Amino acid sequence: MDLKSKVIVGLTSTVKRHPAVGWVRASEVPSGTRLMDILALKDRVSELEGQLERNRTEPPPGTEDLQRGEDLLPILCTFTARVPGDFLSSLKYKAKINSTWNDIFAGVAPAMINESANADLRRVFKSHLSQLATDEFKDNKDFQHKELRDFAFPDHQIDTFIVQFRALGLIQESDRRRSIKDTATYWALTPYGDRLMVQLRAVRRTPIEHKRAEGTAQPATSDDAA
Repeated sequence: MDLKSKVIVGLTSTVKRHPAVGWVRASEVPSGTRLMDILALKDRVSELEGQLERNRTEPPPGTEDLQRGEDLLPILCTFTARVPGDFLSSLKYKAKINSTWNDIFAGVAPAMINESANADLRRVFKSHLSQLATDEFKDNKDFQHKELRDFAFPDHQIDTFIVQFRALGLIQESDRRRSIKDTATYWALTPYGDRLMVQLRAVRRTPIEHKRAEGTAQPATSDDAA
């Protein structure tokens, strides 16, 4: 057997007995262009992963000038106040309360964990805003011993809340497939909205102060000394 044949037989035998990453066909070795393409794809994957993480933790770009978080906003409403059981004492009031965007979002966000129809969401808004207004006025001296009820809020105001939360990237129109007959609009939390809801609504632990047991001392006797 000539040298050439011995080399071929030896290499073939070695590849079979000791397979390794380095043993590849020449036709399978990526070219310089393919390597550049692979690196570009890896960079793109890394970029998309970073964007996904930002979508979960940050508001979308371009929202820097929008009201959000702890910014205060006025809320207009009407309600009636009356002495319990005395229908003739009922009086109607126009009022304005101040709240924050976080307070409002924290109150309505749980309704959208599994999405919410637009009509249902608006009812949740009115219920939450009614509670905020009740808390605002219940200790007012003008309403002592009176029942506050029939809270109403302008529809355009609730429209603004929905649009603002959508603009801030907190909610989105649901894209879940439905029957042709179902023409309602449904709203769901975005990953960022879900994260903010958890931050606002999750119950935090109250630190427990651990007190060390106080030491005791008493006069020693002669027996103790022994």
